[in-house]
Amino acid sequence: MPRPLYRARIIERPNRFVLDCRCCFTEKKRKIYLADPGRLPEIAVPDRMIYYHPAEKSDRKTEGTAVLAAVGDTLVSINSHRANRVAELGLRTGAFSQLEEWQLQKSEFSWGSSRFDFLLKRKEMIKEVEKDDENQKEKGENRLLLEVKSVTWVREEIACFPDAVTSRGRRHVEELIRWQQETGGRAMVLFLLGRNDAASFRPCREIDPDFADSLKSARDAGVIISAYRSRVSLSGIRPGEKLPVNWQQE
Repeated sequence: MPRPLYRARIIERPNRFVLDCRCCFTEKKRKIYLADPGRLPEIAVPDRMIYYHPAEKSDRKTEGTAVLAAVGDTLVSINSHRANRVAELGLRTGAFSQLEEWQLQKSEFSWGSSRFDFLLKRKEMIKEVEKDDENQKEKGENRLLLEVKSVTWVREEIACFPDAVTSRGRRHVEELIRWQQETGGRAMVLFLLGRNDAASFRPCREIDPDFADSLKSARDAGVIISAYRSRVSLSGIRPGEKLPVNWQQE
């Protein structure tokens, strides 16, 4: 965490990006920015304790940015922007076992009609001998397009995504399939939990069946589907253990 955290309790959530809270120190009502447009069931609810960074600029419409929520004894990251930073840390430190042979090449890589979180390349690049189609495909196999999805919802120790319909998430998954078909490259969806209390992960078909169908199609097409916990504390967030993906409802 770059700065000290302040505590507050949620009064209500008037819209997707704002929490009305009461500061635990001053008892004053504050509007706190919420950088997570999901429904956040069982998290963004009245009386939930959150931790936030106060705003550094006086011209902001909100008075701080939400960082963590306390759900029982579990701290949950509720700033979806931090998921990419944690993922990048994991890539640079070798925290993701399935990506040991890959290294970060570029962040926010645009392809097709979407912008993806990371482009990776193999650590041992295959030498290109000729400029023919086969070698171009071989070169493509040395690249991996990685999309990170921030997960906050856990029910009965099962992490679920999404917690709201996500047409953007479905489009990303479908374009990862097309990336593999058209470039010969690899692709991966990394579901990164902002908490450490889940034992497994599953796509949430009851919330968004279209996303679940697209994810199943991606899996069948060879796109890597993985989920990892995060270790969350008041001092920071880092990647945690790999979780099994449960496809039984498919």
